Amino acid sequence: MTIRTIYLVFIFFIFINPAFGQKKNKKTVLGIKTGISLPFSDFANKSMTYDAGFASAGGNIDVNIMRYSGKYIGFCADLGYTNMFFHENAYQSEYERILDGIGETSVDAGNYHVLHSAIGMLFKSPEYYQSEILLSGQLGYSISIHPGISVDHSVWGEINSVEQDVGWSLISSWGLQINHYVSEKYGIGVSYHRYFLNPRFRDKTGFKKSFYLPMKYQNINIVFLVNF
Repeated sequence: MTIRTIYLVFIFFIFINPAFGQKKNKKTVLGIKTGISLPFSDFANKSMTYDAGFASAGGNIDVNIMRYSGKYIGFCADLGYTNMFFHENAYQSEYERILDGIGETSVDAGNYHVLHSAIGMLFKSPEYYQSEILLSGQLGYSISIHPGISVDHSVWGEINSVEQDVGWSLISSWGLQINHYVSEKYGIGVSYHRYFLNPRFRDKTGFKKSFYLPMKYQNINIVFLVNF
C-alpha cells in the first residue's frame, strides 16, 4: 500500500456522511499493541556491504496513549520494545564466500533490541460503523543494543568479533491504524508503523573504533483499545 493510497482512504473517511459518526467524542484512549517486526532497507541487507545489518524478523510490544483535542486531531505518546534476530546463517555464508571455501566457519550472535519513547500528533477520521482510521507521526529517543558477534574458523580460530554494545539515538516514526470499537469502552485494531533511527556503537576491533548503523524497521500489530 503506497502513501498516496493511505491518504486517499483517509480523506474518504473524513468526508463521508457523518450520520454514522461516533455518539460521543473520545478524549483519552489507551492502546496496547503486539505483533511482528520486519527490518527493511540496509538494516535487512544480508550481504557483506557497508551499513548491512543482517537483521531478521522479530517481535514487539508497545503501549500508546492518545489524547484528543477535538474530533479529528490529537496527541499521542508511545513506549515500545522491539526484538529482532541477527541472521547468523547469512553472515556465515558471506564469510564462507569471501574465504572461498577454505576451512569451516561458525557464527554465534545475539539479537537486536530497541527500547523507545516518543510523542507526536495524530489525525483521526470520523467513526464509520464504530470504525475509524488514524494517521500519526512521532519523534522521540531510543536505546538500542547491538548483538555480540563471534566468528570462528576451523584453521585460524576467531577471525572476527563484535562486543555487545548500547547506542542512543533519536527515533522518528509514522503509521496508520484502523480501530473498531465493540463497545463504548473497548475496541480492537490493526496498525502499521515504520521506525527510523541511527545509533552509534563501539567496535574495539574496528579501524574507527565505532560505527553508525541505520536501523529501519516496520511493525505490524494487533491493537487492544480502552477508552477512558
